[in-house]
Amino acid sequence: MNESPCPAENARFVAMIVPLMMTEVVATLGLVMLFAALRQLAVDLGSAAAAGWLVTAFILSSAVGGALLGRVGDVVGRRRVLLAVLAAAVIGSLIGCFTRSAGPLILARTLQGLAGASMPLCIGLVRERAPPALVPRGIGLISATASISAGLGLLVGGVIVDLFDWQAVFTVLAILSVLALLGVWRLVAADPPRGSTRIEDVVGGLLFAPGIVGLLLGIEEIGHSGMADPRNWLWIVVSLALLAIWVWRELTVAQPLISVRLLLVPQIALANLALVFAALGAFQSGQMMAQFGQQPPSSGAGLGLSATGAAMLLTPINIAAGFIYARFAGLVARHGPRTMALLGGLLMAASFTGLVLVHGSVVVVEVWLAIQMVGLGMVFVTVPVVVVSACPPERVSEATGMIVVIRSTAMAIGAQVVATLLSTPGAGTHASEGTWRIVFAWGAITALAVAIVALRLPSRLQIEKAPDVP
Repeated sequence: MNESPCPAENARFVAMIVPLMMTEVVATLGLVMLFAALRQLAVDLGSAAAAGWLVTAFILSSAVGGALLGRVGDVVGRRRVLLAVLAAAVIGSLIGCFTRSAGPLILARTLQGLAGASMPLCIGLVRERAPPALVPRGIGLISATASISAGLGLLVGGVIVDLFDWQAVFTVLAILSVLALLGVWRLVAADPPRGSTRIEDVVGGLLFAPGIVGLLLGIEEIGHSGMADPRNWLWIVVSLALLAIWVWRELTVAQPLISVRLLLVPQIALANLALVFAALGAFQSGQMMAQFGQQPPSSGAGLGLSATGAAMLLTPINIAAGFIYARFAGLVARHGPRTMALLGGLLMAASFTGLVLVHGSVVVVEVWLAIQMVGLGMVFVTVPVVVVSACPPERVSEATGMIVVIRSTAMAIGAQVVATLLSTPGAGTHASEGTWRIVFAWGAITALAVAIVALRLPSRLQIEKAPDVP
């Protein structure tokens, strides 16, 4: 068992975790708040496609930055890289404040998206600086911040756009980024001296970036132009070939940029596999409810809500769930990852099964969604805790950065699966009752897969003390 921290260690932990949570606010709001401005942006930029690229640029930058910058942070210092990431977010936000052209705005969103590397860097700092007993709590607080920010982001973004203009979103993000930058600079101790770690085969490692970008773009384009378009499959095939070359090259060097061997450690591989199944199903609830909530009941299924009403199905639940995520981290430490992930998977499966059977009223749907968010929260917190406990302290940000990549890829695939299921030939404008039952059943099946994988996770958590930081 890990020893309880002393009051001085608790105080240092609080001083460190506050700016790290602020950093996660910047990363999450940077993505979510702009959703509320997409309609205005489509008008100002001349097309919905141009506005959509502002979201795509952020997601791609986050996915690549999470892995690559996480590893760079492991090598040269996580605080140093986190400051650079926040500085990039400040610059990107300022660019967005002073331009209304598509090109500069895409650059701005790419720079803002680098804040997607903040979670692996923050988790790495918690692992490096906090006493072992406080590591799960720190991960839980960071995860809770992401959930609460995601829940509030669309609402806050909508208020800002209604009262001002979409550029005000960039102004708010600039202010928040500066505050987070100052907080990390003032309250997080300087990085300790690093050893002589050497990264071999940087060129081979960098094959990862175009490979994952091309894969995500190919999957996204299938949603726009359909599966019959050969260009989409060309994107995917070439990207998979690049990733295969990347895997082969990284397995042949002693100090790769991103360690494939680390991802193959059973505990890490199983935790990521559980996350994949959750991303394929439960993470698609936003897409499901946006459509099911707005579909008129006269079509045979749906709740007949406005766009705002459909968005509010998940917003209060996300916020409420976020406040108990830190508690989940403590339960992972007390009862073990296997129990928590298993219970989380079963709760998600129960909620989706309930939606298959009964989904005719807002109240009933809200109950199922609340159960689902509790289960998803258990899995969402358990996965990084397991990964952190299983990998060497000097590679924590790299390993948790790959969580971002794996989740983004699985979510993109899951979104296309759900969209395909909802596009049943002959269903008309709206999906039928039977189609929605199939979609909810998909969620139940993926949740049961999470529970099955959870059975192979460790029954107890053990986090060793990281080397002391001067």
